[in-house]
Amino acid sequence: ECIKLPVCLAVISRQLGGPRQMLADVRQRVVVGWRDTLAMGLPALLFGLQNMLFFVSVSNLSATSYQLWSQSKTLTTALFYVLYLGGALRRLQWLSLSLLCAG
Repeated sequence: ECIKLPVCLAVISRQLGGPRQMLADVRQRVVVGWRDTLAMGLPALLFGLQNMLFFVSVSNLSATSYQLWSQSKTLTTALFYVLYLGGALRRLQWLSLSLLCAG
């Protein structure tokens, strides 16, 4: 997860023509558009926390239990998308999520 930020910033810098343009764009989108940052930041923080807890669980659960709980990450992401961000999932997507969690 920590490698993604520098890689993304490097790609943005290259696309925009340099570090100054990248910093100005990031400032505009993150600081000035703070509401969008907050709306995406909370689920991102919870996802990171969930990943850390999964590392702890690997040492304390059987392989089957771990796999079952790791599938819940996709389901909770979908639930946050619907409940927190106001998105909508089609019936086929809900069915797919159910099948994924069922194993």
